[in-house]
Amino acid sequence: MTREAGRRTILYFEPVAEVGGAERVLLSLLAHLDRTRFRPLVATIGRGPLHDELSRLGVPVRWFPRHRLSRFPATAAAVFWLAALARRTRAGWIHAQGTKAQIYAGLAARLAGARSLWHRYDPPPPGLGALERLAHALPRDRVIGITPASVEGIPVRDVPIVLPGVEVPPPISPAERAEARAALGLAPGDFVVLNVGRLQAFKGHRHVLAAARRLAGEGVPVRVYIVGGALFGMEPHYPAELDRMVAASGV
Repeated sequence: MTREAGRRTILYFEPVAEVGGAERVLLSLLAHLDRTRFRPLVATIGRGPLHDELSRLGVPVRWFPRHRLSRFPATAAAVFWLAALARRTRAGWIHAQGTKAQIYAGLAARLAGARSLWHRYDPPPPGLGALERLAHALPRDRVIGITPASVEGIPVRDVPIVLPGVEVPPPISPAERAEARAALGLAPGDFVVLNVGRLQAFKGHRHVLAAARRLAGEGVPVRVYIVGGALFGMEPHYPAELDRMVAASGV
């Protein structure tokens, strides 16, 4: 991280401009970043709701036109654009938000003479997969994961686990809790399971439903709420498939 006016510039790279779980982690990190020591800058592929959130935090953002990673000319142009941005802002580190981001950032950092950090969020697929293998083949200086599962099976040793910070809301009163449960039609003895996240098959909703079905079979009055949506153009068919899974589960 190179000093600029007494601060060190960090360039955070997001390959999306929507707001999912990884982006919430980034927003929380930026909200609590010591601005007297660090100057954050965010670069994204495409424009979207994430830009509005960054603007509210007072974090500058730059963007490159949206494209598919498989479109080599556009991807190469994005890498050179990111490298030029890092050089122009004298960023000493490029922080890659996820595996796809590492493909851009790993190359851009080397072109810019910067260092790169690969922040892993999702577990690697079985056999790693083409995208994962490509990301590992590219240079990086550091790798961190948000959970042990996010780094399990990858060909990198001794990866630090940095758990995402959580802003704890103020406690609610028993009366407020009872009112919220009543609004959902919950009986006092109902056992509630809440699953929040992007709707994709690898998130494991089938395991949540299987566990709920087992609890119900043991006489536990269980109620399951799955909250989320399809994002980033990934598995747009999955919400409908999940509806069928829920119907078939009998929960």
